[in-house]
Amino acid sequence: MLPHKTPKGAAALGRLKCFDGCPLSYNSKKKMVVPDALKMVRLKPRARFCCIGEVARECGWTKGELIDSLEQKRMSRNHRWFTDRKKSTTERRRVLKANAELNKVNQELAAYGY
Repeated sequence: MLPHKTPKGAAALGRLKCFDGCPLSYNSKKKMVVPDALKMVRLKPRARFCCIGEVARECGWTKGELIDSLEQKRMSRNHRWFTDRKKSTTERRRVLKANAELNKVNQELAAYGY
């Protein structure tokens, strides 16, 4: 519930963003889990609950399968990107560690306290 008739509520409603799936701007960001928001922490053991997707499907929403397939594609692309990035960063670290000239400069900087 949002007090949309008050100036404060109208401003909050103006800042609200709702997405169907994961938008491209947040696609490459690292996802995180908020433990305090988990269902098993917040709900009592026998509490009844429903997902918004189930409610929308009951109301006539027909794009659930499409969103699921797009989400699977997004997850596979992100996994490939993550493995490639991890490989490139480890390779870069290995090359920098083996660079004798860079190690010499780092030792000089360490002598000066950096």
